[in-house]
Amino acid sequence: MLAPALDIGDFLQHTPKCIALWLMTFVPPALLFVTTPRTSILRWLWLPCFLALAHALCVQLFTATLFGGFRIPCAALAINALTVVFIFFTIERPGPEDMAEAGIFRSGDSIARKVLGTLGRFYNFRAVGTKWQVKRVPAHPRYLERRRGKDGKIPLRTYLLRQAFIFAWEYLLMDLTFAMSVTQPPEEMDAMVGDASEYHYRDLTPEEWQGRITIGWISWLTSARAVIDMYYRITSIFVLSLGLSSVDIWPPLFRSMADVYTIRGFWSTFWHQYLRWPLTSFSNFITRRVLRLPTPSILERYLNVFLVFLGSGALHVLIDYYDPQVSSSTFPGTMAFFSSFALAVMIEDGVQAFWRCVTGSGPRKEDAPVPLWHKLVGYAWVTTVFMLVTPWFMYPKVRLPPDMSAFVPVLLTPHIGLPAVGGLLAIGAPIVLFGLGGEI
Repeated sequence: MLAPALDIGDFLQHTPKCIALWLMTFVPPALLFVTTPRTSILRWLWLPCFLALAHALCVQLFTATLFGGFRIPCAALAINALTVVFIFFTIERPGPEDMAEAGIFRSGDSIARKVLGTLGRFYNFRAVGTKWQVKRVPAHPRYLERRRGKDGKIPLRTYLLRQAFIFAWEYLLMDLTFAMSVTQPPEEMDAMVGDASEYHYRDLTPEEWQGRITIGWISWLTSARAVIDMYYRITSIFVLSLGLSSVDIWPPLFRSMADVYTIRGFWSTFWHQYLRWPLTSFSNFITRRVLRLPTPSILERYLNVFLVFLGSGALHVLIDYYDPQVSSSTFPGTMAFFSSFALAVMIEDGVQAFWRCVTGSGPRKEDAPVPLWHKLVGYAWVTTVFMLVTPWFMYPKVRLPPDMSAFVPVLLTPHIGLPAVGGLLAIGAPIVLFGLGGEI
């Protein structure tokens, strides 16, 4: 059974247009970055053309009537890559020598290889393996590290088989999640996430509490994480199978749930870090080069935090702007959701500073163990914050028609039954976690 929104005819019709627009949007900037100096006027002259093509690409990606689970991630990843290109054009402005020094390509490579390496950098959102690599990128799990050969490399076959098995397990999880969502009576869903319920905080019903817990918090650790990770794994399988990259460039996308005892830890350690490099480049440009704030300083630090979350909200609004299924009435809630975490980070930093002042203890070293009771208090704090603010962002999307929420192209549950899918997930879970060293 195909997901309700999938149309093979539309897929064949729109795919060539999307590919052509993608090439027209990304290849010319890559050529400019590898052939012109960082001060070249040609770059500034091409910038308006790039923005026009980027707009056309986003429109084409979002109007392609493919199932939501394919269209939305592809379009979101394209917007992430477009953001990287825009930062290259306007803020970082690397020259060919900077790109070579950063490890994007070698100086002696052909133009074609340099362009290919630069295109790869546009989609290497965490800049893994380059001088721009973001902090706290997860290491490969011990399962893979123990299998490095004498040349120090992880065997490609081992890596691909592991990725494929975990991808299959996550696919089944999303399949089951979608199948259960479409069979849930509308009145039950309305009782949990009815209109304007995201702003309802007093006298919550049991159903509303269920929505706050499952959608407001648990979904971040399960379905939201799984769908992003699933597409990351299938992309790594595709790219590595074609020999276009190396295993070391594809470390895990998420860290352990054990790191989510602070808001800062959730976003800067546990979550995927796709937007960290462009947003920190933007915030540092504003605070250090435009405002010339002293570094380090409290004002510079927390203005950076606020600008990063504000920028994240703006990019998510941009994704929703191009999605015809999402109403513009959701934009304020999205901006409020992301911006609220800047305040949450300031609160938790203030509480930690106050505690150190009261107890006379110094700042904890990064590798020092965290007391268990600190973590328990932290988990309660993070859970509370997400339950309070996630509905502003998530509830309008949860209220979309079920067929627009499909994240898999082919549904297996209607064919083999819910008990069979549940059984496969139960059998696969210990294999993923203990046999393959899956990240939890």
